[in-house]
Formats: sequence, C-alpha cells, structure tokens
Amino acid sequence: MATLRHTLLAALSLPLSTPLMGNDELCSLSAMRPFTAGPWLLCKADDTADIAAIILSNLLSSPYLPPTTFRPRDLENMANLLIEKHSMWRKLHFGERFPWLSDPSTQKWDGFEDFIAIGHFSEDGEAPLLHWGDEDDGVKLYRRPRGRECIVRRVNHRDAWCAFPLYWDDEVGKWQEGWSVISPYNGNTNIGCLKAPLMYLKAWIQWGVLPPRSYAFPHDPEPLSVEAELYEIVNSRDTAERENGALGLIDYGGMEINFHNYYQDTYKLAWDKYQSTRHLERAIRDGMSGDDLMIALSRDFGAWMCVRTDVWPTSSARGPLIHLNDDCHSTSAFHSLPTEILVSILSHLSVHHYAPLLSVSRSVRYLCLNGVFDATVKHEILVADGSLRWILPVTTMSGEEEAFHAACLTWLPPSRQTSPNECSVTPIHQEHFPHFAFIREAWMQDSMRNRRRLWSITKQFEQLWWDYRTEGWRNDVFVPKPLPDEDSDDDYQSEDGLEAH
Repeated sequence: MATLRHTLLAALSLPLSTPLMGNDELCSLSAMRPFTAGPWLLCKADDTADIAAIILSNLLSSPYLPPTTFRPRDLENMANLLIEKHSMWRKLHFGERFPWLSDPSTQKWDGFEDFIAIGHFSEDGEAPLLHWGDEDDGVKLYRRPRGRECIVRRVNHRDAWCAFPLYWDDEVGKWQEGWSVISPYNGNTNIGCLKAPLMYLKAWIQWGVLPPRSYAFPHDPEPLSVEAELYEIVNSRDTAERENGALGLIDYGGMEINFHNYYQDTYKLAWDKYQSTRHLERAIRDGMSGDDLMIALSRDFGAWMCVRTDVWPTSSARGPLIHLNDDCHSTSAFHSLPTEILVSILSHLSVHHYAPLLSVSRSVRYLCLNGVFDATVKHEILVADGSLRWILPVTTMSGEEEAFHAACLTWLPPSRQTSPNECSVTPIHQEHFPHFAFIREAWMQDSMRNRRRLWSITKQFEQLWWDYRTEGWRNDVFVPKPLPDEDSDDDYQSEDGLEAH
C-alpha cells in the first residue's frame, strides 16, 4: 500500500513537460499553449495538500474500493510526498512530454510541437493597428490589417510575452531571425495555432458545402487561404472574445478553463469543477499500478485533452467487450423483444448512443457486438458528412495513414491482414472489419477522445465559417480594400493618411 500511495500522489506534482517562461497565448483551435502542448503540471505545490485531502476523501468513500484501501492517517504523509516531489521537473530534459508515462499517446509529437503564426509581422514582430483618420473631437481611429496580405510562418523558441524570435524559411530551408508576436494585447492582431488542429480543420470542414467568399464580399471576391480567412474570422470578433487567443464562444471541452493570470501552467482549474477521481478509483479496483495509475490520475485532471491524437486503438489493447455489465439480466424488457423489433428501435438512435447500449441487456449487447450495426457505423465513418469521419487519418499529417492502417490490421484475422502495398482495399473498408467494436474502443481511448474534441471544435468553427461566408465580418474593423485605380500600397496609404501605430 505504501508503494501505491507513493506512485499515485507523486504524480500530482510531477511535470507533464518542461515549462517555458513568459506570458501564454493559446492556440485558437485547441486552447492549448504552444510547445508544452498545454499545462505541464497537474497542480502546483501550494495546492497539493488540499488536493491530496480531496483525493483521499474520494477514495475512502468510493463505491469501487473496500474501506481498508486507504487510511485517514496516511493523509499527512501523502501531502508531504506531493510537495517533496514538486521540484523534480528541474531534472528533466527540455521539451520532454509526459516523461513518467509509457502510454504512446503521451509522448512528444510534432503535431503539438510546431506552432503556426498567422498575421502581419513588423520589425518588432507585431501587427499594429493602422491609423485611419480622426474623429471630430480629435480621437484617432484605427483599423486592423486585412487577411489577404497576412503571412503564415512556422515559429519556434518562445522568448516572453508570446514572442518568437525565429521562424522557418522554406526557401532556404533553415530557421531565420525575425520576431513573431502572437498576442491580442496592445492592438496586435496576429494569431497562432498548433500544427495538428490546423491540419484537421483544413481536412474536416466541408468546404464544398460552404458558399464562396464572393457571396458576403462581392467587392473582394477572390478566394483567400484558410489561414487568411481564419485570421479575419478571429479578428472580427470583439477583443474580449479572444483575450487569451482562444475564442470565448467556442467550447474547447474544458481546456480553456485552465488559463489563469496569463498562464496555462496546471490542470487544477478544470479539475476543481468536478473534483472527480473516478478513473483513479476504477484503476485501483482493477489492480493497476505504476504508469497505469498515473494515467488514470492525469485523466481525472483532464490531461487527456493534451495527448497526441494519432494513436488508434488496437485489438490487442482493447478493454473488455463482453463484461461491461455483468448485472444485466435476461429478465429485462429488451430481452423479451424479438430481434427484428430491437433492430428497428435501435436504428432510430444516433451511432453515438450505441456504446452505452452495451449495458442495457445481454440481448442488446449481443446485437451490438455481433455486427448488426457495423454497416451503420461504417457509413458514418466513410461518407463525407459522416459523424464518425474524425476516426480516419488526415493525409497531410505525416505518419497518420501508416499508423491507422497498422492499428486497423490488428482487428482482422491473420488471413486477412495485408500491408498497404499489398491490397487496394484498406482494412476499414473491408466487409469483415468490426467497425462497431473499433469505434467503441476509440471512444474510450484518450488519444481518440482528444481527436473527437478537436473534431467538435472544428465543427464549431465550420459554423463560424458559414456565418463569415454568408454575412461577412462580425465587426467591420479591417482596412478597406484599395480602389482599382490605386496601384500601390504606398499611394493607398498616403492618400488616406494610413500609418502604423
């Protein structure tokens, strides 16, 4: 038991990654800060004693654990352990992700390492507001640079206050000196996002369904890049709506709650909302130890929202499919219904409700696990507007197609397993692939759970894109387009008194 206590509670103050100094600016598409890919601690040292007390109270009252698992007198020792272990992060290497976990989804990944800056970068890296005349009372009016002229660059080596001193130059193939400031403060309009959420947004939004830009902007109809339109969508919102880089009207699954006083250091604020330890309790009940307990504890804190999203479930790693609920009896109302009626009833439900049905009764569970709904699940995965399309790999993300294919092969019998070059039909398209079981396991896995979170965020941005393409800017705050007879930007600026501020 002493080993269990040490393993569990030391995890609270062990870092998830190495911290960086300075103000945090969040990714607009995931609400994660760059490079550390979210918070680097579950909680700070000052909070460990109080959190240890709550954890212990939850464990003592847990319906999953016998009353002798933990004793109240252990509390003081547990709290001291938390504080003692808090400084261990200083011994870690720079940029190391989740060094104390063996789960592949917690490891370092370029999808959450590369940060993309979008905007206008002057010598000091900021995109200042532009002077656009004066009001009668002498108050100067300012407008924001437009998206059409914005620059997209990969940045690295954060300094302070969201400032990046280096950017990647594709033409010369190396890092160049040049500041990129990503912050809405002081009128700066530059935004930033992590590589993976941006690639997912480009792949998951149904661009063919959206109206053309010319519908809302007849005087500036030429298409813009996705990044340029994202820049205008974000910057046309009220400043208060994007105070920390994330948009206030977007539900980021709770990740945004962890931003406090300009920093996203810990997961404590999100954990405070529920103070749940249900994953930890179940892990202890199931006899888990070591990394498995740490993963369970970090899951209770919401750290699953920052794990890499390219680790698909394998058949060998799946949880129990048959023993989800041993208490469901053959006397249930569903059990007495003919199979045809059951299928008819269940066919009216969304695929998102299938997994919970496994605990309704043995007969329903049998139907779910024996291919009755595989065709429905397969359809939702493969069609363009399917609700499960997030499970498919995104071709612009390096390595996703190979990882997806390898994971899917484990769900087929050996006689049907082939390499990508040996068969033109991928496993997910094959008739005998267990689509329902695959999706159910993905639903329970942290990596795919975070992938679903990014899918949900993308779908919210898709609605913002629809509004942008049909109604234009939320607020008209951008510099107007030059008239056709204004040949140069210099002439344009001098004629209208446009100057940087």
